[in-house]
Amino acid sequence: MSALSGWAAVAAAVSTIAFLSKQISDADRHHRHNVEIDMQASIALIRRTLRSAARTRTRCGIVQGAWESVPENYPTEAGQHLFTGHVRDLRRLLQDPVFVRFEDDIETPSDCTVSEPLKIVDMFGSFAEADPEDIETYRGTIEEILGAIESYCSNIEEAAQRRLERANAMIGGSE
Repeated sequence: MSALSGWAAVAAAVSTIAFLSKQISDADRHHRHNVEIDMQASIALIRRTLRSAARTRTRCGIVQGAWESVPENYPTEAGQHLFTGHVRDLRRLLQDPVFVRFEDDIETPSDCTVSEPLKIVDMFGSFAEADPEDIETYRGTIEEILGAIESYCSNIEEAAQRRLERANAMIGGSE
């Protein structure tokens, strides 16, 4: 009888272990599924940020090309108008809410905030009102602005790409 009760205990233990193993497996699968759902919003934000940064970089390239083709004897008034329009366009691109949302929701370096290039755009943007004497002054100023924006875009793209890789690894590693 005692041998029989020992075998019954073993059978009960094996079935309990199998049942617990299945519960743990189900809980793990549900957890991975929930993590994947949570990560989808972050991944969407990261991708929007990368697209916005790419759009901003493209516009910077267009602005740079435009200023490289401006002749030295270009009329100052026309240069002022061109400069003001470019500064306005660049500022609008930097004001894309996706940048601030990315910075707020996703971990970014403290020196990588859109407020920095916006300060430079605002500081140099008001320069057009000073009515510089020649087109080269505008050209140099726009280069400063483009440099700040390019630096920001590069930093934010790098942070977004790192975060995207981590998110994909979490999701990919959980399947």
